[in-house]
Amino acid sequence: MTPWPYPSAENLPDLEGGGIWNTEGWVGAVLDAAAVVGGSGGTGEPAERAERFLASAVAACRTLLTAP
Repeated sequence: MTPWPYPSAENLPDLEGGGIWNTEGWVGAVLDAAAVVGGSGGTGEPAERAERFLASAVAACRTLLTAP
């Protein structure tokens, strides 16, 4: 998930479900397939981890895009 315009790569909020922030070349929330199927995103089934990631990424992007 890529917010536009790209926010500063400093102080990005944490993401749930095993999500990470890409900050090289572009800034965006990423959920690697291994985090979903491999379980490195914490507890819960793969669909639950993906849902937690999406919800946290949408919330983070909204916050970043509305910050002064």
